[in-house]
Amino acid sequence: MLGIILKDYYESFCIKKNTFSMIFGFGCLFLFSLFFKSFYGLCLVVGVILPLTGCSPLQYSLEQDDISKFDDILLTFPLTKKEIVASKFGSCLAFCAINSVLSFLITLVYVFIHKCTDFKTGLLVLGVGVIFSIAMLTISNIGFFALGNKKGTIIYMALVIIVAFAYAISYWNFDFSWIFKLNFGVLLFLALLLSLGMLYVSYKVCVKIYTKKHS
Repeated sequence: MLGIILKDYYESFCIKKNTFSMIFGFGCLFLFSLFFKSFYGLCLVVGVILPLTGCSPLQYSLEQDDISKFDDILLTFPLTKKEIVASKFGSCLAFCAINSVLSFLITLVYVFIHKCTDFKTGLLVLGVGVIFSIAMLTISNIGFFALGNKKGTIIYMALVIIVAFAYAISYWNFDFSWIFKLNFGVLLFLALLLSLGMLYVSYKVCVKIYTKKHS
């Protein structure tokens, strides 16, 4: 399983096209966080954009697997289909962890340099971002496993557009900064438990899809 995860990360970071996409994307986020100094900028980067990138290793690996027909080779290895799917989920969760560290650093920038919010509120935004990241994985991973790389990417982009549109509406018509002033730690914890439950269900669904495709 570790070998599959390492393969996925090689395809995500060492193939020139994917490496350029990563550098360009994170570079744009860095510049955005430097110049967009408002609370909405923090919410957009930490709560929306970075969480949406959590499935990148799966998308990149499926793209390369389709090109090389790697699944045909992988199924000859002494691995169960559950382990293969679990390794794909592991790649995504590890990337989400990396994004969470990056999100924390960006949160520190907004709290201590831009001074657009306090540290507690910044951590709450970070918590919402982590939960949203897990929730997006549950949906996007099912889409990629069920539809493959090309159609799955279309579904994923549709989700991104919907989220971006919803955020744009909230930016112009709804001030949600007051929400983070409430004491909703319990609600956040319950949301985390719910997202983890959804992730487990998503894993089970993806195992069934993968097993059916390669039975």
